[in-house]
Amino acid sequence: MTAGSGPGMDDALDYDSIASEVFAPLYPVVAEAILKRTGILSGRMLDIGCGGGHLGYAVMEKAEFEGWLLDISPDAVALCRRRSLELGLEDRSRCLVGDVHALPFGDAFFDLVVSRGSLGFWRDYPLAFREIRRVLKPGGKAYVGGGLGNRETFERIRGPGCGSSIRTGPPVSGKNSATPPPRSSATS
Repeated sequence: MTAGSGPGMDDALDYDSIASEVFAPLYPVVAEAILKRTGILSGRMLDIGCGGGHLGYAVMEKAEFEGWLLDISPDAVALCRRRSLELGLEDRSRCLVGDVHALPFGDAFFDLVVSRGSLGFWRDYPLAFREIRRVLKPGGKAYVGGGLGNRETFERIRGPGCGSSIRTGPPVSGKNSATPPPRSSATS
């Protein structure tokens, strides 16, 4: 997805509805995994492709982060702002429109960068990961992916009667499937 071609309000509402109704069980599980695996429990956190802010706010509810929640869609960002008020996190969060390919932050600004479910919208993986590395502080960590938490959460989301419509396994290869080069302990 290129800057300016983000989904409209109907799309943002549809994504948010799915995130709120279908995927709600996974956000606390993924947030807990992020905190456990990275060991980072405070500082500045960036949620890229935040949509309505579900993952970023789940992380912020479990640890003392200042959160920047970024999405290419102005409508998604409006939903994110509304959710910050509902959760009482408006004093610790900033919701803004932006593109992973040109993050509007200085170098070495964040302790933790998270993203879940937005990779499919990125047009240039190497550029996006370079930007993530650029904004991470030395020793900072990134947790980027699209998983469903754990087996129990997967089963809750899939629910009875879903059959095998939701699959797990390795990511599909494509023209944008390049992985970034390792950088000491900056990404995991």
